[in-house]
Amino acid sequence: MVDLENFASNLTVTQRREICFSELKRRSRIRTLFKDYPIEEMREMIDRLEAVLEEKIKEEEMLLIKKAEAIKEAEAIIREMEKKGIDIRDIEQAIKRKTDNQVSEETAKYVKDGKRWGGRGRRPAEFRGLSDYELEKHRS
Repeated sequence: MVDLENFASNLTVTQRREICFSELKRRSRIRTLFKDYPIEEMREMIDRLEAVLEEKIKEEEMLLIKKAEAIKEAEAIIREMEKKGIDIRDIEQAIKRKTDNQVSEETAKYVKDGKRWGGRGRRPAEFRGLSDYELEKHRS
């Protein structure tokens, strides 16, 4: 016979969850599961499930409202861009230029005059001509 305690402990949370859901999706399985279960405890479980369902419905409604607000805001930004003659490709180019020339603060080993350098590749102009000793003074 299979040791259910050991079997369940070897399952991941996702696997245990999937098993529970698969059992609760079928009326016949629910009847079998709750055959000898006290009615009052079943009602308590149902009440908790209904409370969770209401929370989930409210969360979904809030997400839909936020999404609609974000879309309205984006449409307003697009209208403003059109008024100013700015195309989306202009913004894409500006973003690309900005990200191409930056080293993130986490990867920057050296900082001098606001310019960051990760220590790999060609040295930026701010770091050229510095000895290793002088370079270490700018280590972040």
